[in-house]
Amino acid sequence: MERYIASAGARLWTVASGDEPPLLLLNGSACSDYLEPVADMLGGRRTMIRFEPRGCGRSTCDGNYDLAISMTDLESIRASYDVDRWVLAGHSAGPNLALAYAMYRPDTVEGIVGIAGGNFMNDRDWHRAYDDSLAAGGDQTGDLHFDSDPEVLTQLNREWKAFIKSPDVFRRLADLTMPVSLLGAGMDIRPNWPMRQLAELLPHGRYREIPGAGHYPWLTHPDAVAAGLNEALDYVQSRAVK
Repeated sequence: MERYIASAGARLWTVASGDEPPLLLLNGSACSDYLEPVADMLGGRRTMIRFEPRGCGRSTCDGNYDLAISMTDLESIRASYDVDRWVLAGHSAGPNLALAYAMYRPDTVEGIVGIAGGNFMNDRDWHRAYDDSLAAGGDQTGDLHFDSDPEVLTQLNREWKAFIKSPDVFRRLADLTMPVSLLGAGMDIRPNWPMRQLAELLPHGRYREIPGAGHYPWLTHPDAVAAGLNEALDYVQSRAVK
């Protein structure tokens, strides 16, 4: 069922299905809704909540896209759906936002599942490898189309680079107690070593990889992604603090 949620002067588009414990899906940066196929892979196990962030798709474009307002918007969604604790699952930059939110409201996060993303660094070698891969073959996005205010990506990139320079950011990550399962794509043009580092840093983190898959792995390896996501959710649910 679709629902618009009021949050700090904006209207956020959301949709939810199911009557099980909640799982929120987080898009990559500056993306309108595209994770329905991922939601379907976990359908029946969780109430799947998808949303379009401020400045994207059907949600309000107001030029206010910093990290603090993203935290406010996630809290507004949680309150509107009357959620005490939820699992967060994100793609690309989605796991970054999930981890930032987990540091902001750890009491509300049962666990985190990441897909082809999770990056707390700003490294020249990483960017060089990404740029070389992008120039060589591009990003295989299928027929996905993203509708957003260009300012969203500009602001969020600037905010994220400032956030990861916080003196205590890795201390706070290392203090997170919820389970985190990161699912990498073996042929992602974005190097996966930051995901591996996060999995080692987080007390209950782990990393798994789908060989041969690109950044949108469900487009080419749907069975492997479905199996990986369900196994990741098993891991989170079995280790979450009740």
